[in-house]
Amino acid sequence: MTYTRLTTDELVLIESYHRNNISVLKISQYLTRSRQTIHTVVSFFKEGHTALDYHKQYKAKKNVAADGKSIYLKTNLAQGVLQPTLPLNVCSF
Repeated sequence: MTYTRLTTDELVLIESYHRNNISVLKISQYLTRSRQTIHTVVSFFKEGHTALDYHKQYKAKKNVAADGKSIYLKTNLAQGVLQPTLPLNVCSF
C-alpha cells in the first residue's frame, strides 16, 4: 500500500472543516482519508497552527530526511563520536 501525501487543497479543507467543528470521522469520510491522518492534522491545528504551517513543516522534514546522511555526520562530529580527518596530500617528486 502506498502513501499519497495530503495536498495543500486537502489541508485547507481539513482546516476549514475543523474550524466548523466537523468531526474527524466525518472529515475522513468526506476526503476518503484515514482517520489517523486527519487526526494528526487536526491535532496540529488545535495547537494553533495553520494549513500553511503544516505544509512548511512537512517540507522541512522532507528536506532533513533527504539529507539524512549529512545530518548524521554533522551530529556525530559535533558530539565527538566521529573525528574529522584531513585528506592526505600525496606528493610525488
